[in-house]
Amino acid sequence: MIPRTYLSAAETAELTGISVSKLAKDRMSGKGLPYVAVSRRCVRYARADIDAFMRARRVACDFHERASRSTAPTAAEKDAN
Repeated sequence: MIPRTYLSAAETAELTGISVSKLAKDRMSGKGLPYVAVSRRCVRYARADIDAFMRARRVACDFHERASRSTAPTAAEKDAN
């Protein structure tokens, strides 16, 4: 399968979890994802823009860091108290 460079609003909605109507509202207000207006009724979203949009909204979680710590305080934590 050849990877698609441009996706429809429905495909973009499926990929991002943003509804088609929200994508349309964002286009009208000049917010949200950049898009290509192919015609008055046809828009496409560049896959690279979608990927960048999702990366920019990534939230790092310190779950693994917290899970790897023991419940007992470290020597530094004991000294601080």
